[in-house]
Amino acid sequence: AAAAAAAQGSPGAAVAPGAGISAKLAYLNSLGDTAVDFDIAPPRVVSSTVSATMSTTSATATTATTTMFLSTTVPAVTTAATKPAPTTPNEGGALMNDSLLAQKNKNDAAKVEWPIVILRGDGNVYVLCAGIDTNRPKLQGPISIQPQVDDNYGLDSCSLIVIPTLPPTVIIAESTGKTHHALFLEEECPLDRSLTQQQQQQPASIQELANLTLYPCEWYLHVLETVELELGLPGVQEAKEAAKTYTCPLHLKRDPLNDARYFVYHNAGLHAITLDFTRQLHEFVQGDGGEDLTERYPLFNTHSRAEYVVCTKALQNANTNAVLGFTLLQSPSGLVLLLASGQVVSLDLITDHSLIRNWPLTASGNNKSSNNSESPVKNMLKDSFQKRIQMILKTGLTQPILKLDQTTEPSPQESFELLTQMTRMLRDHYFVRHEKARQEIEKRVHVLKLLKQQQLADIEELQAEKLKIRETAERLAETYEDLCDKQNALFKRAQEAVRLATLRLPKGSYSEKKFAEMIDKIHQSVKVLQKNVDQVKQKISTQQVQLESRKKNVKEKSFTLPAKQEEIIKQIIGEMYTQINGNVNDVKKINNILNIT
Repeated sequence: AAAAAAAQGSPGAAVAPGAGISAKLAYLNSLGDTAVDFDIAPPRVVSSTVSATMSTTSATATTATTTMFLSTTVPAVTTAATKPAPTTPNEGGALMNDSLLAQKNKNDAAKVEWPIVILRGDGNVYVLCAGIDTNRPKLQGPISIQPQVDDNYGLDSCSLIVIPTLPPTVIIAESTGKTHHALFLEEECPLDRSLTQQQQQQPASIQELANLTLYPCEWYLHVLETVELELGLPGVQEAKEAAKTYTCPLHLKRDPLNDARYFVYHNAGLHAITLDFTRQLHEFVQGDGGEDLTERYPLFNTHSRAEYVVCTKALQNANTNAVLGFTLLQSPSGLVLLLASGQVVSLDLITDHSLIRNWPLTASGNNKSSNNSESPVKNMLKDSFQKRIQMILKTGLTQPILKLDQTTEPSPQESFELLTQMTRMLRDHYFVRHEKARQEIEKRVHVLKLLKQQQLADIEELQAEKLKIRETAERLAETYEDLCDKQNALFKRAQEAVRLATLRLPKGSYSEKKFAEMIDKIHQSVKVLQKNVDQVKQKISTQQVQLESRKKNVKEKSFTLPAKQEEIIKQIIGEMYTQINGNVNDVKKINNILNIT
């Protein structure tokens, strides 16, 4: 009931009750006062304390200013001060106690509410908070949109979706081809922006035509960026201005497999838009507060990417092949389009766009500063030439798949215009890159030629240095040989001088000679004794070896008797044992007889 009332009523237009409602809908649509789309935001848990506080706050606020209502049936104004009072004090006290007890028992547990975001054609956004057991949902709004602009981010809004990020992301589309990306943030002071000044200044005659209360909004939208989509291929220079004025309704579709991507389909084809700030926002929220996250994750410094996937309007004056249906496939990932001409287009999708794209990091700035300190020639030779040419030839634009209406043949003028568009696109986006690649190749060839000449000059200098070093080495070798010859001659002369000096030494006395002879004898006897000791040691070692070998042989010998001999020996031993035993018994008997102890 609240959503229907929000869709049919507005503060700026009074609608007659009863049968006059349908007659006024066209007028309301033209003014943008009807709800055109809605979506459900992630749920929230509301405690009983918060609910009671909100009710008290809203009741207090309405006592100061009259609450505005939107309705088409009951022309009455309701304020917190004009509620019907009980007839008697006793009845009022009893009813109040019963209602308080019932409300306390009912609101002990926390409640789960889903904010329903409603979009009107004039760009105003409302929120309807409803739960499973909510009897009367509360309509809040209009939401304040920051930063403020004159046109309130479009006066011809047509579609809205909510992406379940943290915080939620609200996408608002206009029929002019613009989509606004905003964050759904909680309001710190809801009463400060409860209603706009324009709505607060509405005359009392309009405010008396409603029965739906607008509560202070608990959220506000912060617009991060606006993406302007191309509705059809750009024409020639004369048709550029006409292309800007083309409008059509845009329909938004969320990608269930990737929260950072959504799709826009319209009469001119299909767009795929990738949000760059969702991953950075998620990492920023999940990160701990110990490090400086603002330097590591500079939020909202990159723009989203809009990819024109399928184009159904190539010419400005040609018939459009509108997209009538659109759906997404999950396994395998893909999309299916139904066109007005009856064509069905199916395409594959990449689940995660980050697999083919590197996110920019703040560390790249340091690398750039370090590379700038080097010479341009070193930077040119340091990078791979093949990768550099590939980067030059790689375009940042994506050309859509062209799906035109095949039921009608284009006129020669339209064909010429399409050919002109393709030629201009090749000249502006492709031939320029090929020319830049050619210049880069020529620059590379010129640098390599200069390097070759420099290397040839260096080789000649090295050859000359080699000859000089060889001549110096030969000269040093000859000098070394001369020095060696001189050193050998000096050594021989020194030996001869020492020999002559020893011959001319004076002879010793008789005692010294005797002592020397005695020392020689002792030395000779020591040699003889040492020789004898060595011989004795050898004999001892040989004897030990022989003893060890004999011990091993003795241990290894074992005597074995035949079985018959063993039996005979056992019998003999047994007989000898019996004889000895008998003799012992006889001796004992004799001793007993003779009394010999």
